[in-house]
Amino acid sequence: MLDSDNLKVCRTDVHLPNWDIEADGVTVGLLSDFHADNRRAVERTCLAVKVMAELQPDIVFLAGDYISTRLSHRFLRPTVECFKPLKGVPRGVYAIMGNHDYWSGITGDAASLLRVSGVVPLLNESRAFPGLPNTYIVGLDDYLSKKMDLAKALTGVPKNSRRIALIHEPDAADFIGDEFDLQLSGHTHGGQVRLPGLPIIYAPSAGRKYPEGLMKAKRHQVYTTRGIGMGGVQIRLFCPPEITFLTLRTGEGPINDPA
Repeated sequence: MLDSDNLKVCRTDVHLPNWDIEADGVTVGLLSDFHADNRRAVERTCLAVKVMAELQPDIVFLAGDYISTRLSHRFLRPTVECFKPLKGVPRGVYAIMGNHDYWSGITGDAASLLRVSGVVPLLNESRAFPGLPNTYIVGLDDYLSKKMDLAKALTGVPKNSRRIALIHEPDAADFIGDEFDLQLSGHTHGGQVRLPGLPIIYAPSAGRKYPEGLMKAKRHQVYTTRGIGMGGVQIRLFCPPEITFLTLRTGEGPINDPA
């Protein structure tokens, strides 16, 4: 099934057994991998943001890859302007960069434009999670581009705090230690082209171990979204673009095992 524009809302409960009751029921929106290299991709991004805003999450995270190459630079501004409807999200909107953002040389421009659109870029930086005591959002810069600096990102974060990591590549989970409770990532596109009933045919480097959905890494949970856009051939097959809506729950719950 060709479903390049068939946006799908994916709802998942994420159980965090060590978190306090204040976190129970907090909703998190996650969007990633916009790859807005043409007008149609920009329109898809704007539609995804519109749907996300209508879902009314408490907080939203953007996990990078706004465009794909230097040739797409002219689409960066209209893409970031798509995020303006999220300004009303109660606990804010936070963003990181992906490998394509570095490879296309747009990270500085992207960070500036994101701020203007009401989004807080986190490049090896942390912020207190609004409304949740002793809880932090840790934005780790891109792993494949060798920009990730864990020590810098954790500056000022108390050792006994609860933490959500934002990092573009999901497989970085195995290299960020035991500092986190939950990691949110993109990068893989869920394989982008799939065959029914079969495993992912192709996933990119640093996206092969935790390629899709909620999984248990060595030390913490990882949620990998399929993202909104496409890389390379502009086709999704049996792999629709994903608008991720997570509900945080305290206590134990089901998690997929990648092994």
